[in-house]
Amino acid sequence: MKFVDLFACGGGATYGATCAGLNAVLAVDYHKQSLAVHAANHPGCAHLQLELGTDSSTETVMSHPSFPKKGEEWHLHMSSPCNNFCRMNQAAHGGSKEGRERMTQEGLRLVEWCLSFLIKAKPTTWSFENTADNQ
Repeated sequence: MKFVDLFACGGGATYGATCAGLNAVLAVDYHKQSLAVHAANHPGCAHLQLELGTDSSTETVMSHPSFPKKGEEWHLHMSSPCNNFCRMNQAAHGGSKEGRERMTQEGLRLVEWCLSFLIKAKPTTWSFENTADNQ
């Protein structure tokens, strides 16, 4: 089964998927250095440096030559940045109540984008990762 990793970072989820027998075909992340680590760890996977979260990014990912074709079995993994939900990060970067609210809204926007992508892409199976806010 093919494996597509959105917000791939250095490739932890891809590593787990390949250990489970999946074939990593596409990893997408906006962060150049993280994607370089992913490429070093998973050289057989296609890599796309792209900021996700817009309609145009949806189209770019789905039109990539390595993206699974209709009828193929594949797994979609999404790890949208959860930093905006972390109270410690909000305190450090958002500070004010308005700043924290703005960060929360951006985090929710990315979660909503992931769900929209999921509905459009129609993978065979999928997973969504978001770390808990440990207090």
